[in-house]
Amino acid sequence: MKSGKQLVSSAVMNEAYQYLAKDPMKNPPKLIDWAEKIKKVDYYQSALQMFRDIAEDPSNNWNQLVQRYFRELNPNTQKKFLINFMVNAGMVGQSVIP
Repeated sequence: MKSGKQLVSSAVMNEAYQYLAKDPMKNPPKLIDWAEKIKKVDYYQSALQMFRDIAEDPSNNWNQLVQRYFRELNPNTQKKFLINFMVNAGMVGQSVIP
């Protein structure tokens, strides 16, 4: 059974995916702005800045990987990966690791 945190996190990531899928090359910086507003601690600031730098540089290898992700993968695969990686490994998993 999923915890409350997993359910809420999955719902948030589902909304984020829907927003990203509308325009995957234009919306990441907007999503990063949103994440900066809701972050709880400054611990995540350096990661958010790294993501911003990646999103704003079209020649960056990671940016090109994200472009391929949205261009070549099936939408269901995109959504599952995003939820499994970000929610289960990142948000929920981090609270378990000491």
